Amino acid sequence: MSPRLTAVASEYDLCVVGLGARASQLAALACERGMAVAGFDPDPDAVARFNRGEVDAAWTERIEDGLAEGNLRAFDAATRARTYWVATPASLSSRGKVDTTAMDASIEVVLDAVEPGSLIVLDASVAPGTTRRAVAERLEELGLEVGVDVFVATLSLPPSGAPIVGGVTPACAERAAAFVSEVRDESSRQTSAEHAELARLAETSFREISSAFANELANVCSHLKLDIWEVLSLARATTGAELPSPTAGASGFRGQLEPELLASVCRHDTPLLQQAQQLNALRPARIVSDVRRLSKRFVNPTIACLGLTNPSDC
Repeated sequence: MSPRLTAVASEYDLCVVGLGARASQLAALACERGMAVAGFDPDPDAVARFNRGEVDAAWTERIEDGLAEGNLRAFDAATRARTYWVATPASLSSRGKVDTTAMDASIEVVLDAVEPGSLIVLDASVAPGTTRRAVAERLEELGLEVGVDVFVATLSLPPSGAPIVGGVTPACAERAAAFVSEVRDESSRQTSAEHAELARLAETSFREISSAFANELANVCSHLKLDIWEVLSLARATTGAELPSPTAGASGFRGQLEPELLASVCRHDTPLLQQAQQLNALRPARIVSDVRRLSKRFVNPTIACLGLTNPSDC
């Protein structure tokens, strides 16, 4: 066991890494609780926009207040902090493969800046085991005992219910849950990092599978020249089930990323999910084909497409 190290005073209570919508929300909430908050992003333009208060509209006023009061400032270098909140997401390549380059770079910046006593929270959709492998094991290599010298956890915020905090050790989960309670004023459910990582992927992947069924049913209705909305109305009334509505494909960025993360962990055990991904990927082309077929009766038609976008953090 490595010796306990003496924590040093930190300049900021919190450093949010990656200045997206999730980071803006956390920074705004932390400032309201009187915390000194730093933001970090390697992109100077992103830093400049943040420091001008150009963030998600829901948090603009609170971010501007924090900037004006001197409790909040963004930088293009990581600063010393008691808590590091990594909110840099993974991305998808043009071929639909998961790319963690930006997230890995953010983790490296934090590892270079972290000091004894710090808490690191990975708030991103990742494959189970990532928090332990990419953060905790790297800290151990630096001579820091996780759960004693430093604390590492991951977070899942379900659409409803309490936040899920997954710690690399029970002590890590407790430390992270205490921080979440302080910032969000709500208790968390504590578990291991791997359980929290998989739970975050499960909810979106379930919606992907449900959407695939709805899209498949819509395809059947199109073939039979039936009204999908009438079919769904009757089925819902008959069964009482919350049957989903058809979509234009995967449900936003998370709807593409998180099922792929889950499927990539164990491809031979996820045939249903992979089939759902394939079916939803074909949905946009099917819609375009149906629109072209139905619009042939018009001369030079003007076609409006409504409801095809998703919020930036979906």
